[in-house]
Amino acid sequence: MNQWIIRGRLTKEVEVKLHNDKKIAVFSLAFNDYYKDDAHFFEFKAFGKLAEVISNLQKGSHVLVTATVRNNIYLDKETQKTVYGKDQYIVQSIEFLDSKPKTEEAKQLIQELPAAEFNDIEYSNYEVSDEDGLY
Repeated sequence: MNQWIIRGRLTKEVEVKLHNDKKIAVFSLAFNDYYKDDAHFFEFKAFGKLAEVISNLQKGSHVLVTATVRNNIYLDKETQKTVYGKDQYIVQSIEFLDSKPKTEEAKQLIQELPAAEFNDIEYSNYEVSDEDGLY
């Protein structure tokens, strides 16, 4: 099973990008280690309607994210060598713990979006690598 669950706070505003006319939300979360006073930071990506909803979060928003982890491996077009990039954390679902959306439109979007949208996100059509400049 490839499922990663993390609770944390957004470290900056969500960055929304378009790739082949598809919306991608990129954001990072920070969380503290239970045993030490260390902070850990991870970057996540969300696609489609889920990206649209996440784009309405703000820095400091407290969320619970369920994600899958994928290795980012691609062929460099110039050198024809395999490149091993950093891992990708792909959001499957998100729960807003104390976050309030920025706008009324965002609140409406969250209420209208069926729960299945969050859990059945098809991201296989969103192949993105380091060479796309989305990191």
